[in-house]
Amino acid sequence: MKRVVEINLINASTNVPVKAKNHPDFAIKLARRAGRRGEIPVAALVLHNDSVISAASNRVEELRDSSAHAEILALRLAHSRMGNERLEQCDLLVTLEPCTMCTGMAVQARIRKIFYLAREKKIPAAEKILTLDRHGHIPQLIYLSHYAPKAEALMTDFFLALRQVR
Repeated sequence: MKRVVEINLINASTNVPVKAKNHPDFAIKLARRAGRRGEIPVAALVLHNDSVISAASNRVEELRDSSAHAEILALRLAHSRMGNERLEQCDLLVTLEPCTMCTGMAVQARIRKIFYLAREKKIPAAEKILTLDRHGHIPQLIYLSHYAPKAEALMTDFFLALRQVR
């Protein structure tokens, strides 16, 4: 049974590729931009050899498409750029723990590792789904707790502002 690995980059920097240390900040910037557009502030990056090959943020409201989550959009673009339906040498970095749909797509795409910056408090799907041994391929799930305060603040601030508007 796979478990979630929690990495605090200050204490365990050797567990994360050196180039990948800048990627969480980039993802947070993308998520912040999504929030300014009225989207739930979530962003995703697909990494290949520690380089970003695709990046996306939520576009559910803009596209009027409930599947336009950051992870789905980033994975679709990565498939196109890699010219393959399998992304076995790729990792997914997300500002929020992926939902059931996005976790399923990452499994189907054969993503190697899923890094996430904030835990999903309402429905922590990825952690539950990826501990099941029923899948032929299960990506390693890695919680980058060092970035949690920034990523969680994005979500909290977004929903506080939304409630004040209503």
